[in-house]
Amino acid sequence: MAYRKTGAVRKGERVRKTLQSRGRRQSLRSLLLLLAGLLHAFPAYGSSLGDEEGALILQKYLQEARRLESRITGEDPEQIPISRFLVSNREENDQRVRSIASRAGTRGSTSFYVIGKGFEPNGCALAEWYGGKAVYGNLPEERILLEGVTYHIARMALEGQISTEDCRHEWSPSREREPGCLTRGSREYLCRSCGAEQIVYRPPAGHRDEDGDSLCDRCRAGISPGDPEELPRIHWQEGDLLELELSEGSWRFRCIDENYGDEKQNHRKGALFLCDSIIPSDLGARWELFKTETGAHEARYVPGPLAVFGETEEYRYSGLRNWLLEQEAPFFYMEPIQIGTAYAYRGSRPQGSYGGSYGDTLEALHIGDQKLLGKLFLFSVDEALRYREALWRFEGSDRDNPETQASAFSRGYWLRSPLWAPDGDSSGCAYVVELSGGIRPASVKPLGGTGDALSDQTVPYGIRPAFVMPQD
Repeated sequence: MAYRKTGAVRKGERVRKTLQSRGRRQSLRSLLLLLAGLLHAFPAYGSSLGDEEGALILQKYLQEARRLESRITGEDPEQIPISRFLVSNREENDQRVRSIASRAGTRGSTSFYVIGKGFEPNGCALAEWYGGKAVYGNLPEERILLEGVTYHIARMALEGQISTEDCRHEWSPSREREPGCLTRGSREYLCRSCGAEQIVYRPPAGHRDEDGDSLCDRCRAGISPGDPEELPRIHWQEGDLLELELSEGSWRFRCIDENYGDEKQNHRKGALFLCDSIIPSDLGARWELFKTETGAHEARYVPGPLAVFGETEEYRYSGLRNWLLEQEAPFFYMEPIQIGTAYAYRGSRPQGSYGGSYGDTLEALHIGDQKLLGKLFLFSVDEALRYREALWRFEGSDRDNPETQASAFSRGYWLRSPLWAPDGDSSGCAYVVELSGGIRPASVKPLGGTGDALSDQTVPYGIRPAFVMPQD
């Protein structure tokens, strides 16, 4: 195993001349930009990351990790957050290997990277989780010592036979139908592994009249400004998928109820859709270079719009609610739902408890009727209990598979219900669904004090929005 230390290479090792040569040619600005990217990946070490050679070697491994990850998940390599590969303890290591293993196909072999921060990665969780079905290898490729911290680079290989019951599906597009102004479109996919088919619907595009002639620019239908657009009645079935374009990418939503009634049981002809994955709290976060008073450049972390729940536990004024309000604006066809917070809760459900009966471990306390309409919204505790069978199921799975979503910025997802506080005080907490099982209150803002720019500004919980479509 190669061993690299900042500023030196141990005697007897092969010197990477090409990397050294390229490192010497780096301009100051290029190096600063490179270090900014690495700081995003290794936030706990701030500007203490090492010299040019160490930075270049780490960057090489991170880019290769992205490339391999893309082959498994189908994501754009440049859009994969580098923080996904970093682990610093056994729990994070196990979450990482289980998550990527669950996304791998059921045939052939798969390779992926795990980078340990002062911790040596291992694949033992695969054997513990999948038993004799797991066939894996763990190749420690390199150790890099930077400012007294050792980064362990491990490339793991996995034979895709860990689950013989389910195909993890490698979807390939086959046919596409563009949406009309008031009709849905669709994309059909074919699994390269098992031949299964999947249809993902696309929402209506809506009329457009940019030239102001009262005729739709697309379909030439007569339209009047301010008139509501009415969709043909569509019957949605449980399991149907709708793909929406939100900030920073597209997200799929799955129908989980064909006959939705809101929190007050106001039944209507509506179909409830729930996001099929967790939108992580570091969405839209970035590192930027700032010029200090001394003229030097400093990389600073700029959190994204989902970094915190809000300043208080009041969902109405939360940052999450504001972001969802911005996202829902183009979706004229969604039903407006009463999402005012009428109840606070106390109690919790412990880790390790998933679907099933929750008994009286969560107590609802009426705090007044609040009028608030929304199209894209977060579940309340009451709704989470009502749809508890879906809380830990993602990407169409017919059983709980929370390991597919686990990361440093999606250890669970927010609900809109606050923790009860006596005498009208602020509790500073709202409820979350934990991927490790259970429903409990969590602080709406990071507690701080860790010295880690990401952890001190970003909560570890993402969101899983829902919406309602009119039903025939």
